Amino acid sequence: ALFNMTGSYTLARPHYAQIFSVSAFNLGDRLYRNHLSFIKDLAPEIGRGVRFSYTIRYF
Repeated sequence: ALFNMTGSYTLARPHYAQIFSVSAFNLGDRLYRNHLSFIKDLAPEIGRGVRFSYTIRYF
């Protein structure tokens, strides 16, 4: 099984919101293949990784 984690923090202002988020995926660094992938027999999915994002939403 894969172990993924996601967290975010929202900083609300009167006319916009700032969203800071971090996602970590495949934390156990498991070898796995996507059964819908056309190249699953040639290449497994990527290993452990982290993604950071910053979003501004205006309203």
